Amino acid sequence: GELMTQIFILKLGLTPNGIEETLENKNSKIYPNPSHGIFSYDLSSKIEHAAIEILDGKGCLLFRMAVQQGSNQIDLSTQPNGVYFVKLFENNFLLQTSKVIKN
Repeated sequence: GELMTQIFILKLGLTPNGIEETLENKNSKIYPNPSHGIFSYDLSSKIEHAAIEILDGKGCLLFRMAVQQGSNQIDLSTQPNGVYFVKLFENNFLLQTSKVIKN
């Protein structure tokens, strides 16, 4: 019925590790992507108590850091090449998830 349809639609948005990638990232921009490990994270809007979490491709949390409006730097240079997820939080509420690639 309707519940099964909702569950099916929800699962379509998930990557194999269960992390949902937000299609529209209007609050931030990450570049260059892919990168050799140093990413610029531009936060376009004023977000209260903004923080990002960096997760590896398996969904394991690597670190969490506070971010400010404007340009911030994410350093994955010591991490192995692969896919990483950047989750943006406002007051511990998840706003969006972005995918970055280190190569």
